[in-house]
Amino acid sequence: MSYREEFIKKVKIIFETETKAYKRREKAYDFITEYFGDLLDELDDETEASEEQLDIEYERIRFKDRELQVEFGKGTISICMNDINSGEKKTIDLLEDNGHTYISKKHNSPLGEEILDQYLKEAFAETLG
Repeated sequence: MSYREEFIKKVKIIFETETKAYKRREKAYDFITEYFGDLLDELDDETEASEEQLDIEYERIRFKDRELQVEFGKGTISICMNDINSGEKKTIDLLEDNGHTYISKKHNSPLGEEILDQYLKEAFAETLG
């Protein structure tokens, strides 16, 4: 075995925990941004026609005076709802890395489409009527 191969092997062992955490965070990020990206694709014409009342990005959705925002931290993902008029920001859930996946503190279940649907409902159901 060359020293290069030995070096790679030893470094992978040293950073095994950090690498696994990084991969979990990336997987959660990809899942959430894909969900928001699908909304953007489905509502592309509406975002263009809404005269800035609807804006969808990969980590944020703004509809009229409400905003749903996802903030990625180290080992946590914060789900926030912002009131554009008052400037009030409220964390509606916190997902924590449990060593295997991200778990919602509010729903006590792993990150999934159902939880993202709940955040969407909580943020915008009142505005939609």
